[in-house]
Amino acid sequence: MFTKEQISFMRGIGLNLDFSNLSSEDYVQIEEIVGDVYTAEVQEHEKEVTPTVLLCESILDKLV
Repeated sequence: MFTKEQISFMRGIGLNLDFSNLSSEDYVQIEEIVGDVYTAEVQEHEKEVTPTVLLCESILDKLV
C-alpha cells in the first residue's frame, strides 16, 4: 500500500510498524502521527508547499 519512500519517512518520524501487516490500530496511529507532522509543517511553512507536506498528504490520502 505504501511506497518505500513513505515507509522510510514514517519510520523516520517514529512509526516502527510492520508495514506488510497493518492493523486498524496501526492505521489510526499513522493518521495521528503523520497528521501532526503535516500540521506542524504547514504552520511552519505557511506560504510554501514543502516535500514533507506533499509526502504527508500522499500518506494521508491512502487512508481515506
